[in-house]
Amino acid sequence: MTETPFAGKTALVGSETDKRVGGSIHHEEHLDALALETSEERDARIAARATLQNALHGIPKVRLIAEVDLFCKDFHLEVHQDIFRKGALLAQQPDEWALLEDLSDEEKDAAQYERNHKFVHNVPVSFR
Repeated sequence: MTETPFAGKTALVGSETDKRVGGSIHHEEHLDALALETSEERDARIAARATLQNALHGIPKVRLIAEVDLFCKDFHLEVHQDIFRKGALLAQQPDEWALLEDLSDEEKDAAQYERNHKFVHNVPVSFR
């Protein structure tokens, strides 16, 4: 194992040691595995990344609604169940809100407004 200077930092370099490059760690074996992966493995890796980005990704609508209903029941929020359902559907597909049949035209307009005006508040915020 040897020490190698890189951009003012020292990294340990060895046959099985991580190489630090520009603040990130690159594994030679990982890069080799990516080069040899099949298209199915690549699709699975991309799907896993998408799932990490949106925890609701890929959950069937029936199951999502059932989980929302259970949540509302567990926390005595049945009176708000409809809005929780719509919120879950919006959270699952935030870029496809216009295609959601469960939303009224007024709710779709509100979603579009929120998307276009993310930081608009009706109440002034004061930090004193």
